Amino acid sequence: MLKGICAISENNVMWDKWKIPRHKPWDLKRFKELTKDQIVVMWKWTYESLKNYRPKSDGYPHAKKNIIISSTLENNENNENIEVIPNIQSFLERYKDNLVWVLWWWKLFEGLLPYMDELYLTIVEWEYEWDVKFPENYKKYFKHTAIENWDDEGTRYETYYNFYSDHDWAVK
Repeated sequence: MLKGICAISENNVMWDKWKIPRHKPWDLKRFKELTKDQIVVMWKWTYESLKNYRPKSDGYPHAKKNIIISSTLENNENNENIEVIPNIQSFLERYKDNLVWVLWWWKLFEGLLPYMDELYLTIVEWEYEWDVKFPENYKKYFKHTAIENWDDEGTRYETYYNFYSDHDWAVK
């Protein structure tokens, strides 16, 4: 099962100058709660950008395992928490039967959206000049949507599913 998680602006901006648009502490807490002790997959640039936030950590520190999609990085045999896989197809073949969270980078979402079972988006209701945008056609990959509005500066959660959710707030 693949689950994606990302914060984007109203006009689909994921990153601007290597920063998440208007990230909120409570949203980062939610991110950690959902992904803690899970397997996560990220693109090489996401992995490298984590060092800006956590210079002493190797990957996302709360994950059970960090999978990095890269054809140029090498596996570090001394760190079993990190696995480098050269491309998306190899990742899908190896982890098709596992629960894996897809983190951040647009190219990874673009390649994995057709295979995702769930997508968790935090939508910041502001428009930004864009550096990196989330794929605009993401809604076509999902059958059901749940929206949870927050009163904090125009932020909402949107969750997309490819199955009927047992949440009573899911649109069916």
